[in-house]
Amino acid sequence: MRRGCSTTILQRNVTNSGNLLGHGEPRGQESENDGADGRGGAIFGSNGSLDSASSNAWDDGSEVFAGLPDPPGTEGNISVDPRFVDTTGDDPLAWDLHLASDSPLIDAGDPTILDPDGSRSDIGAYGGPGGDWE
Repeated sequence: MRRGCSTTILQRNVTNSGNLLGHGEPRGQESENDGADGRGGAIFGSNGSLDSASSNAWDDGSEVFAGLPDPPGTEGNISVDPRFVDTTGDDPLAWDLHLASDSPLIDAGDPTILDPDGSRSDIGAYGGPGGDWE
């Protein structure tokens, strides 16, 4: 994003890893049923806002919401290790970002959205009516 612009980003049912969003100018981000594992990703800003619901934002070592209000504990947001199937290796394109069977993101998504099996949606790219667990 360029300085001086106003940007709104809308994400639904995505898994983010290694991304960066930020600048000192006004902007907004809305996120719902998102999962982020914090492997180098960041959302930061001094004038922006974050509207997040039924999402997981987690990093195993640093502050996730630098300069923004910390939403875990509100609107169904959580901050836990997503427990993906496989994130070994140096190439993120080779990772399997499906949720492991013991992931706390399973059945933790928006309660008004259901997975194909009729249960509450999972947080992340593989949850909701188009969910894919294979």
